Amino acid sequence: MLELIEEQARSGISLYVLKDMFSKAGLLTPNFQAHLQSRADMIRAMKAVLEIFESHQRREESLTSLSPDSVYWILKGKGSKLSAQYVRDAVDLLTNPLVGILEKKEDGYVLTLPANKAFVRFTSIGEVISTISPDILVD
Repeated sequence: MLELIEEQARSGISLYVLKDMFSKAGLLTPNFQAHLQSRADMIRAMKAVLEIFESHQRREESLTSLSPDSVYWILKGKGSKLSAQYVRDAVDLLTNPLVGILEKKEDGYVLTLPANKAFVRFTSIGEVISTISPDILVD
């Protein structure tokens, strides 16, 4: 149980992961490695997607767009083992209007700011979310 509390404080555990963990009969044996590996892979995918858009737009010196499939195949050509789903999920997150790092253009997407400044957007979102009181009751 202590391991569970420490992991919750360190990275936040999804309520669905907790539900699954507590629904199994027997001793509680948390396996955070699989959960954490999946999150790490998704974060790597987001970073790789940003790098591809950045290098594409700098090299082309234009705003030609890239589709998620194009990004996936570029990454695949560079030896990446990231799944097409992780690449699509990263593009979906980056195009979310709240995040707004990628923008729809023609049949694909373009960066709206330098890729190395993307953390500013995520930081500002994180700062707002961090002000949510843990005492709020959810119905």
